[in-house]
Amino acid sequence: MAMKAILVPYDESFDNGIIKLMDRTIRTVCCNDYTDDEIEKWSPAGREQRLLEKLESSYAILALIAGALAGFGNTEGSEIDCLYVSDEHQKEGIGSMILQDLEDKAFSYGNTIHVYSSITAEGFFLCHGYRRIRENIVERDGVLIHNWYMEKRKDCGLPQS
Repeated sequence: MAMKAILVPYDESFDNGIIKLMDRTIRTVCCNDYTDDEIEKWSPAGREQRLLEKLESSYAILALIAGALAGFGNTEGSEIDCLYVSDEHQKEGIGSMILQDLEDKAFSYGNTIHVYSSITAEGFFLCHGYRRIRENIVERDGVLIHNWYMEKRKDCGLPQS
């Protein structure tokens, strides 16, 4: 039986683990939906400081299992910015747990929240009451990375538990 995750506020002592978790998750979980070039440009390599500054300056949380980092996420205003779960803890409900907490915060800014979802995470967000608004393309060093701009309205989501 898997141990239960707990959510805690962002703590900079986990910074190295956050970078490693994000990089490994992109490389292992998203590899069927993105090319090697796209994954290389999406990876946090070379942009670590920017990511960590974003986490420090926004509402950010960590999911821990027995004190070890299992996932993290953040929101900036009404936008879910990052949500990553370790490749070792996929399909354990950790992403849903992080998302619920981030949504609670994001909905305090209004009745509609947004996320730029990877192709890989699209189904996860659809299952949580989001809808696609449009395809989005991010350009990094000449490489185009496709994702979805999605939204969720407070009155149109799944029933709250």
